[in-house]
Amino acid sequence: MRTRHDDGPRVRAGPAPPAAAAGTESEATSTAVDVLQQAQHRLSRAQVLAVMTRAGYTPDEVLAAAAALPEQVDRYEDRVVLARFALTRGQLMDRMGSSP
Repeated sequence: MRTRHDDGPRVRAGPAPPAAAAGTESEATSTAVDVLQQAQHRLSRAQVLAVMTRAGYTPDEVLAAAAALPEQVDRYEDRVVLARFALTRGQLMDRMGSSP
């Protein structure tokens, strides 16, 4: 009987499949949090509202945020407004069932 030995990490050829195609909750959580963590400080209001929808906010909460947020949201300058709607990294991770 032959045993397989580990030769180190495996490298997958080709691009990784998009997270939306995979459809697992963990990958959806990563995608939503990644939107808010990207190097770019400014996000569009539509991106923030999409994250809220994926995180399970009610339509009323999303509409309230849409009215309060500027068209271009700066993650640092607008952090008080974002925190009012529980849009911090930790709170989003908690809502979406992820761990750090």
